[in-house]
Amino acid sequence: MRHVVAASLLLFAVACEPEPEPSGDTKATGNATYQDAEKSDAGADQEPASVPPQDDSDPMVVSIELRGTGSFDVSEPECQADALSGAFNGSYEGTATIDDDGVYVAAMADSATELTTPSGCELPDVSIGLVTDVVVRGELTATSENCTTYCEAKGRSYAETECEGDSDEASCRAAAGADYESSCTQECSQSTHVIVAESSLGASAITDLALDGLSGNALGTVSVDLTFDHIEDGSGDEVNEAP
Repeated sequence: MRHVVAASLLLFAVACEPEPEPSGDTKATGNATYQDAEKSDAGADQEPASVPPQDDSDPMVVSIELRGTGSFDVSEPECQADALSGAFNGSYEGTATIDDDGVYVAAMADSATELTTPSGCELPDVSIGLVTDVVVRGELTATSENCTTYCEAKGRSYAETECEGDSDEASCRAAAGADYESSCTQECSQSTHVIVAESSLGASAITDLALDGLSGNALGTVSVDLTFDHIEDGSGDEVNEAP
């Protein structure tokens, strides 16, 4: 199983940073921000709001989901089509803290990697051909502080789009932003909800990378920025935040 862990991390590191140097630990790091308005009410460019600090008592959950093709054997009848196509999915998870500047550092656990077919059959062993997609996902617990800061930023983003071209854009944005923030905060306050960011590396960056026979240790620090832009409920369904 360790050759699968090293393979997935190598793809991710290659796509994010040229020629990474192997090391004994694997970490993911980057900026954690909210979807926000691109310009202020006055029309000036502005940076998106950063996610507030998160510590070890309630860390952000980070996962790397990979999809690819290879060869493997499965005994379950419902997964025979997967074996013919060679399609597999993999997951790799860890937790992250976020500092005062909105920079997160995630420690990824080697033992968390799992491989399955798209139909859900577990794969103890895969001869990997290609990884076709890598998706990095962050989840924030819907605390009072996280919901407030997220909904404020998302309200500004909504109002910017909703009020573009309005004769009194500043007043429109103030009203639309407040309405969105109120509705969003009410939805976000549910205890089972999480605030989510996802970033896909895309197939174009990794289609030509073969993984057969790769092995080794963890590959050090890789970088990817995460923009939190929606809320999901306990079933993983996206929640409607709009008023």
